[in-house]
Amino acid sequence: MSKTRMYSVFLFVFLLKINMLSAQIEAPLTNEEITQLVNPDQKKWRNLFLNLGGEILEKRAINSVLVAQQIPEISSNLVYMGVGFSYRNQDFLDTFEVELGFNFTNSEDEELNFDNAFSEVQLQLRYERKFAEMKSAFFSAGLQAKYLFTSLDVFPNDSTVNLDELTVSPNNITLQHQAFFLGPSFSFNWISQNNNRLLLRLIMNYDFNLYAEDWNAQYGNTLNSFSENGSRYSIRLLIPLYF
Repeated sequence: MSKTRMYSVFLFVFLLKINMLSAQIEAPLTNEEITQLVNPDQKKWRNLFLNLGGEILEKRAINSVLVAQQIPEISSNLVYMGVGFSYRNQDFLDTFEVELGFNFTNSEDEELNFDNAFSEVQLQLRYERKFAEMKSAFFSAGLQAKYLFTSLDVFPNDSTVNLDELTVSPNNITLQHQAFFLGPSFSFNWISQNNNRLLLRLIMNYDFNLYAEDWNAQYGNTLNSFSENGSRYSIRLLIPLYF
């Protein structure tokens, strides 16, 4: 083969290669293709969740008033249930969560003439950052802010309501108050080895009471009121829900 023919073949192959590279450059990856390459499973970074556990209060000022009037005191150990949304960035480095939670308990005593029903609604914002990891698990810590709405119903335990005589029926009393908490949050997180998704989070919090309104009657004026300034801590198990 002559040198001229060899140069021609070489030049043809070279130009063909350049043309193929140009075609690839002219057809860049779409955003969906890039996302699929960088993060093939979007669901593992965001999910709804259930949060179950309990909260323990250091003290409750209203209890001394209830006991003095022969009304059952409110338990310091509360059952907790919450629902919310989680978002995490790559490698589970940061976790952001918003949660709506509920505490509830009833207090009864057959030897007393009154019972009570107690409930709380909580709006929580939580941020945690991963600081240590191991195989299929990691630790994270951060802050939690919580705004609390509380309701307490006090009522006679043997009352009968006559709809024809509502004005002489026994009256129930409903008291309410609100409070704001801020405190540290610590979690232990389990990761699935099959799909690298979050399986469970064990969350522990300590909430400092930074602001609390006085107890107020839902209807009518309130005299000799006071606020609740006790802090609380909780332990809960978060269960992710993927859709």
